[in-house]
Amino acid sequence: MATSMEGKTVLGTGATNGIGKVTARELARMGARVVIVGRNAARTERALADVRRASGNDDVHAMLADLS
Repeated sequence: MATSMEGKTVLGTGATNGIGKVTARELARMGARVVIVGRNAARTERALADVRRASGNDDVHAMLADLS
């Protein structure tokens, strides 16, 4: 049973690689608005494009921030 995330906004730190990226993709696939937070502009833009393409959801956005 798939749960809908429509109308929800999710902020994903660590979403440029690994499990964070998979989580962002799956939440986007479930209909959430996803904001990917990354430190490196190039990696963040690549993750943004990958998540949008894999999820079919264009309501995925990127934010550059170093939260360390």
